[in-house]
Amino acid sequence: GAAASVKDLAAVERWLRRAERSNRRSLAAAADGSEGGRRAFRPDAGVLGAVVTAAARRGSLPLAEDWFARLTAAGAPASAIAIAALIGAAGKSGSAAAAEWWFDEGLRASIRPDAFVFGAAVEAAARSGAGPAAAARWLGRAQDMRIAPNVVMLTSVMRAEAVAGNPAGAERWFDEAGKLGLQCDAVAFGVLMDGAARQGDLPGAARWLFRACSAGIAPNAVLFATLLKAAARCSDTAAAVCWRRRCAELGVGLPGSVSG
Repeated sequence: GAAASVKDLAAVERWLRRAERSNRRSLAAAADGSEGGRRAFRPDAGVLGAVVTAAARRGSLPLAEDWFARLTAAGAPASAIAIAALIGAAGKSGSAAAAEWWFDEGLRASIRPDAFVFGAAVEAAARSGAGPAAAARWLGRAQDMRIAPNVVMLTSVMRAEAVAGNPAGAERWFDEAGKLGLQCDAVAFGVLMDGAARQGDLPGAARWLFRACSAGIAPNAVLFATLLKAAARCSDTAAAVCWRRRCAELGVGLPGSVSG
């Protein structure tokens, strides 16, 4: 339970060292035939998943890999949560190859990938710059294994298209989500707005904001910040002033980088 809500890896380091010292004492007690030998610590899959996820959130693949190696060496079984975290860390580090290696490592450990693992793989392809085709291939692999695509996966493919400068491709995946009966969320609409903003298409970004509102999604700071980014790329000061005023009217606080 100590690692289930881990946020501070330094605290986990201290905790693991205490556990290792306790194990040494337990082994010594077992050698003497005393009861202490029954209390040896072995990290479980939950501990492994929590710690590796915490390390991955630091954005450091080597750190996440180091914790995975240490805890599995201490007896923790590999888990889908840990594999997904490692795939995600690989994507953040820009290594599509490392993401694929960890996916395959999960298979070698007899871990059947679930929607969470495939979601991490699709997102890793989008974040690593591998391109929309690579992200779509992961989506196809999920379907081949009878894992139904979800909004997270499709949003990641949309992001890959947007980053590649293809907002029309992102819109096609939005339409695909609708065909699958999936309801896109604020994150998905933000990605679509970003695709337009990257092209300096202020009307296109605004159109996606209006569509989000029509879908019952309340505009938030991220959506408005994306719209202001589009206005800045178009050098449209009047539009920026208008949208900032609208933010104020709705009580939406903008991030510091765009609030001025």
